[in-house]
Amino acid sequence: MVPVIGSIFMQRGSMLMVLLAGGDKRSQDADIVNALRIAKEWKE
Repeated sequence: MVPVIGSIFMQRGSMLMVLLAGGDKRSQDADIVNALRIAKEWKE
């Protein structure tokens, strides 16, 4: 099992938001989907 840490950076005006998420290779695809969903919610 290889641990991974993913990050998504979003800028909203002058605010920089950073989402850090941990997981492993087995959950990587689901982790990416969840991170993108969260980023989309932040935009709304």
